Amino acid sequence: MYLKRLAIFLLLMAGLSALLEMAFYGSIDAAGVLQESFFLPMAWLCGFLGLISLGGYFIWRKWLS
Repeated sequence: MYLKRLAIFLLLMAGLSALLEMAFYGSIDAAGVLQESFFLPMAWLCGFLGLISLGGYFIWRKWLS
């Protein structure tokens, strides 16, 4: 059960990080420098770990039933 909660939490964090990246960063400033943040790599990492956790939950549930 904890894997399902962890997967949902990580996927929600990935979505939130992606929304924050789109809202606040990813633009070019007056000097022509691309403004990036930590939110984009965090979104990818949380999304990847969330999908792995969700897959682990489904595999675990299938083997136990």
